Parts: sequence; structure tokens; C-alpha cells
Amino acid sequence: MATAARTTRPLYRSLARPDLLYGVERDLFLLEAMLAMFGIFFVPAFAWKLATAALLFFIAHPLLVRVAKTDPRFSRVYVRSLPYLDFYPAGSHADVRRQSIEEFRAGVER
Repeated sequence: MATAARTTRPLYRSLARPDLLYGVERDLFLLEAMLAMFGIFFVPAFAWKLATAALLFFIAHPLLVRVAKTDPRFSRVYVRSLPYLDFYPAGSHADVRRQSIEEFRAGVER
């Protein structure tokens, strides 16, 4: 039986790189751009348009870039984790008493 020669193929970096626009997750950047367009077209006073644009591009955008540097898929992971809040509530260690989400929201402690 003849053994096949083992071949290697390169794994291109672009296949594993996250999909970012201007350093921000694509979906969050599009949401940010949509909010900017909303501010430009629907805010009546010119000064408020400048304030809205400045708020988005000098505060929100750098914050989103920083979050994307930490975790490029932050929003997808967060949205995917929402259905599991009932099963895995926040706790500080393995022996923490698990509360249901209703008890947690009501502030009930045993």
C-alpha cells in the first residue's frame, strides 16, 4: 500500500482575521453610522448636529475601537449569551448559590 505524501497548505491570515471596519465590529460601525445619519438628517438645529457628530466620533467610536481590540466579536458573544442568563447567572466562585433571574431582579436573598 502506497502512502500519500503529506502536503501542507498555507493558512492565510485574512481567513482568521475578524471583520472590522475602521477598527470597530462591522455591525456596531454600521449602527454608529446609522445613528450619525439620523442625527444629521433629523436633528433640527445645526449646533445639535455638530454635538451629535462630535459625541459619536470623539467618544463612542474610540470606545468601540478599544472594545474591539479586547474582543473583536464582543457584540456577537454578548447577544449569544443572553438566552443563558437563567442557567448561568453571574457569580464570583464555584460555590455561589444560584438564583433564578427573577430572584436576582427582585433582589431576593436567602
